[in-house]
Amino acid sequence: MSKINKKIGFIGAGNMGEAFVGALIQTGIFSPSMIYTSDISENRLDILNKTYGISVMKDNFKVFSECEIVIIA
Repeated sequence: MSKINKKIGFIGAGNMGEAFVGALIQTGIFSPSMIYTSDISENRLDILNKTYGISVMKDNFKVFSECEIVIIA
């Protein structure tokens, strides 16, 4: 499957958000540099950043402004 060259963002870094992120990276559809996520929990953001190397932020609006695709997880 070919990579999608668009930024994708997830509002929510819980179990569902992490499952999406992991699957997209594992299948090679998105590179970690094209994935953004936001959450109120700094701990969850740190975990996803360290585990997957994705961009993380606490501001949901920033995800919407940075990404062409946004999923609420």
